[in-house]
Amino acid sequence: MIAALTGIPAEAIAKQEHRNTWLGQVSNLTESELGQQSTTRMLFFDRDDQADMLRILNNFGATVHAHPRSLLVHVDGTRATQAGQPVEKVSSVLIDLAIKYTIPIIPVRFSGGLPVEASSKRLEFPLGFGGQDYFVGAQIDASELAALPYVERAKSVRSLINGLGPTGNTEMPLPQDDEFAQSVKAQLAHRSETQAVLYSALKTLPDLGARMQRLLEKIEAQDLTNLSTEEKMVTTLLGYS
Repeated sequence: MIAALTGIPAEAIAKQEHRNTWLGQVSNLTESELGQQSTTRMLFFDRDDQADMLRILNNFGATVHAHPRSLLVHVDGTRATQAGQPVEKVSSVLIDLAIKYTIPIIPVRFSGGLPVEASSKRLEFPLGFGGQDYFVGAQIDASELAALPYVERAKSVRSLINGLGPTGNTEMPLPQDDEFAQSVKAQLAHRSETQAVLYSALKTLPDLGARMQRLLEKIEAQDLTNLSTEEKMVTTLLGYS
């Protein structure tokens, strides 16, 4: 969505463990299918090696003006488990990067996908497969941050993120999708929740492309012969390989 709004590609920082999760598989599929035309890319880093993150950030900053793109960073570093939880930390390294390379920061906040009571596990999808709102704030110029005392810079960005959308007790989960949930539940005996969600999403997607529609028909006919590399990647994602 960010790539569509800005008209430039977006990269997202993710821990290297995600290389082998469904998110990593989707990223690989996107790059395999679209190549240089891909609007999204994941940058994987080693959490046990702080220098690895610095290398990624400095490479981004040094090349962003020649090759414009956005960088999505989940500032808390991990997913919340309860609605209304504020962002508690913003790394000063990110602020330093923005100032050094004159990169504007755009605060973003997700809302509506978490339960009122803390979940016992981190959710892969919005509660009850309902919706999630994305609040995009006003651009913060690097010069604005540079003018602040050093200790106030991260605090200011954190405050602007937390000020987006409903906060605290005012944040409530969005309506759940019972029909979609039933579609997912019906598949759980044969595949994982993630695989069931992706398959159900494709089956209900309006204006599904002809190529994907043909692939779904082949899956339903249990005919997985003569598939392209990318089609095989899709069937693996959906649990039909």
